Amino acid sequence: ALRTYLRELGELPTRPLIALVPMSTRPEGDPGGGNAFGAVLASLGTDIEEPLERLEAVTASMTAAKSQVAGMGQLAAVGYTSLLAAPMLAQVGLAAVGAPLPGPFSFNLIVSNVPGPREDRYFRGSRLEAMYPASLQIDAAALNVTLLSYAGSLNIGFSGDRDAVPHLQRLALGLAQAWESLRSATS
Repeated sequence: ALRTYLRELGELPTRPLIALVPMSTRPEGDPGGGNAFGAVLASLGTDIEEPLERLEAVTASMTAAKSQVAGMGQLAAVGYTSLLAAPMLAQVGLAAVGAPLPGPFSFNLIVSNVPGPREDRYFRGSRLEAMYPASLQIDAAALNVTLLSYAGSLNIGFSGDRDAVPHLQRLALGLAQAWESLRSATS
């Protein structure tokens, strides 16, 4: 959907867009409390026209990034994430004094997956129908795409800077068409 959106705007770059992807660093079986997360960079394959090849490229990029972080301890993962997230930290300081942001950054957007409850939730006997994510927006990444699961469904939220990502609803609407293109390519 992002590739089609950018192509329609005449803004599709020749190099793939890179996503900052937060990920859990908690070891399997660790019941610990609080957050244990880091982040990786992943190519979104926006330079690849064929949907299945693009999916394979994204999968390979995420697999390589995850394996890199998996070999790190928690402290190293936090340090690595801090380096990747430095543009977000710089944004706060520069915005406070009205200075422009330097660029380009190491990533173009943020893509996140938040696991929600696996079973239905109720409030005073009424079933919660769906949950949708609302994500942070930063200048260093003009678009944030967050996936949130709930009771066997998956909902996607798009948050974007209206100047940098005009007509954001087109991206959301294009998702169904992109999904169908991918399904057709796999059958």
